[in-house]
Amino acid sequence: MKKNVVGAGLAIMFATAYANANEDFKIANEESVSPYYMTVKLMTTSGGTVYEEHETLKGDHARGIGIDVGYKFNPHFAVEISAAYGRNDVTKTEEGSLESEIVRATYVSYALNFVFFQPLWDEIGFFAKLGYEKEHEKISALNISEDDYGVDYAIGFNYELNAHNAIFIEHERSTIDGLRGDAYFVGLEFKF
Repeated sequence: MKKNVVGAGLAIMFATAYANANEDFKIANEESVSPYYMTVKLMTTSGGTVYEEHETLKGDHARGIGIDVGYKFNPHFAVEISAAYGRNDVTKTEEGSLESEIVRATYVSYALNFVFFQPLWDEIGFFAKLGYEKEHEKISALNISEDDYGVDYAIGFNYELNAHNAIFIEHERSTIDGLRGDAYFVGLEFKF
């Protein structure tokens, strides 16, 4: 009986020491996380339609990649620079014509965003972005190479894998009317 009590006491002591050491490791690990972060993401878009004077341009779903580099002031607020590249097919239809022409378009966009983060449950969080964006659209076959500027805004959810990595989904809209349309991202965040 005495051996069982001593064994139980030692087990409780080791369990307590392990829990405290594990908690100290978590705190030290969290403190070592830098305020800088970077995301890499895959993009798809909804496409859009532009009505010109004598023709209609209809863009299908663009596919592409993106990257964000940010700095967190605290757990809730950050500023980030974003860039994205995408390509899609655009169908050009002349007014009164039954025939159409399909051409390739590319899009490069840059944005400066302010970001708000809010934890929801243990590893799951919500974020919202608001910023200013420049988009360059190029359709070589139609001699189009234009820059456009506007406000971009986004919402998303992230899932923390550990103190340094998270996966996320994001829906972005913009005041820029174009052939790219709304963007949808899925990606991985790296905290340094």
